[in-house]
Amino acid sequence: TVELGDLTDPEARTLVDLVAGSELEPRAAGRLLALGGRNPVYLIELTRDFLVGKVQLPELPTDAITLPISLRQLLDPRIQSLGSEAASVGSYLAVWGRWITLPELARLTEKPVDEVARDVEELERCRLATVERGRVRLAHELFRSAIYQSLTATRRSVLHGKVAALLDSAEGQQPGETAIHFDRAGNATGAALRGREAADRALESGAMAEAAYFLQLVVENVSDAALKAEATADLAGVLHMNREITRANPLLELAASRLRLV
Repeated sequence: TVELGDLTDPEARTLVDLVAGSELEPRAAGRLLALGGRNPVYLIELTRDFLVGKVQLPELPTDAITLPISLRQLLDPRIQSLGSEAASVGSYLAVWGRWITLPELARLTEKPVDEVARDVEELERCRLATVERGRVRLAHELFRSAIYQSLTATRRSVLHGKVAALLDSAEGQQPGETAIHFDRAGNATGAALRGREAADRALESGAMAEAAYFLQLVVENVSDAALKAEATADLAGVLHMNREITRANPLLELAASRLRLV
């Protein structure tokens, strides 16, 4: 066995550009580097598939990407080698999608901290997880996507619900992240409530694209007719400000009809 270390950040960027044959647009290059870490094999396969349109870079942190077959063949055996308890903890980490402290992970999984620590150690031994100062996350976005996509739709819904509940009870929680998890758990009430809060925050800060995303989420989940009409009108207004006129005009008509019904 020959142990090969990860590339440095400049080396990783150089490799991506060499595979692409030219300097990639900074945003796309940044997402590829974030997904592949600094592992040359992952970066090469991701970049090749991105260039031919097989990889759609995710817009949201909770989104999973479609993995190239060559990478699935590398990742699946590693994931399948996990014991059932470690695999379960890996599933929670895949849905959570970012750093989490061990005590938070214990609350999320409803397991004692010592048991969670043993499961995390197994994920570390398989090089699937990274631990830093009592916090843990999956080592690569590719691992998160591979584990996430291996879950059934039912299991994903259950885990998103548990994540949403933990986030919603936390002090200083971010309503946008909580709304996304409520939505994917099928909790329409929670998604609408937190989505409206996230949209209002985005509007206050001028983040129009983010506001549009959460207003759309509210429209899809809210049950109250008046609130749905109001969110539809706000969404149309935001799209107009973004000059997305072809989407905005029909929504204005829809908002007007909903308001008349109310």
